[in-house]
Amino acid sequence: MFQIFKQQNKRKAIDCDSLIEKRKKKIKKTFVFMERRKVKNIKFNKHKNLNKEQETQEMN
Repeated sequence: MFQIFKQQNKRKAIDCDSLIEKRKKKIKKTFVFMERRKVKNIKFNKHKNLNKEQETQEMN
């Protein structure tokens, strides 16, 4: 199984330019995804902090 995969990679290595392009696109996608997650996390953290503040106010 692994050897077959290696052979396919050798074939792909010849077609290097398209591979680089694909990789760039992939990297772009991951960056966009990471940015989105950051935004979500920030929103979520704000929400969490609000909950904490409410809890402390209730405790007092």
